[in-house]
Amino acid sequence: QASTDTDSDTKVPNACLFTLNKEDHTIGIIIRQQLLKDPQVLFAGYKVPHPLEHKIVIRVQTTVLRRLSLMPSLTSSNGLWKMIIFAKNVCKHNLRSINLRLQ
Repeated sequence: QASTDTDSDTKVPNACLFTLNKEDHTIGIIIRQQLLKDPQVLFAGYKVPHPLEHKIVIRVQTTVLRRLSLMPSLTSSNGLWKMIIFAKNVCKHNLRSINLRLQ
């Protein structure tokens, strides 16, 4: 099974759905928070379809102007991987901070 999947959202204009397999709330909330920092992102959210399924679905809606620039990069694996790498770095930083406080 592919690690990521991308679909356009037919219910909402200027929106895409990204499915990340073998992921959970940890990366979902970090990616959501990072997306919401962009003023052109109208909505960013995620869900875990079922507790026994190890995947998350991220929905992103952007303004019409941003549709031309953000969505192509998000739908490419390159843009999505940039968000995942950012999430990974945030997790590493948090783990280092916790370890320093425990010493």
